[in-house]
Amino acid sequence: MALRLRLRPAARGDANAAQDWYDDAAPRLGEAFTDELLSVLAFLVEHPSVGSRRYAHLLPDESLRVWSLDRFPFLVFYRVDGDMLDVLRILHERRDLVASLIRH
Repeated sequence: MALRLRLRPAARGDANAAQDWYDDAAPRLGEAFTDELLSVLAFLVEHPSVGSRRYAHLLPDESLRVWSLDRFPFLVFYRVDGDMLDVLRILHERRDLVASLIRH
């Protein structure tokens, strides 16, 4: 059974900012980013346990997982909460990830 998807406001803001940046960089690149992100999110709701627990220690219950996009240098940080795939952040891999996650 697939999970329901919830994007936290910070994750929505991350995705919108990335799409805007790619839209400014090249025609249709923002659309390609969003298409790949949506594909990754669809995959994760079907297979939530595939994500790495590398940053799990940052949440009290150690439920944090991370999965990367293929064509773009972004990481999806999420946790499973009951029947919900809860996407906390979508961050560029060169960002200060720990600081960004702690502030979410």
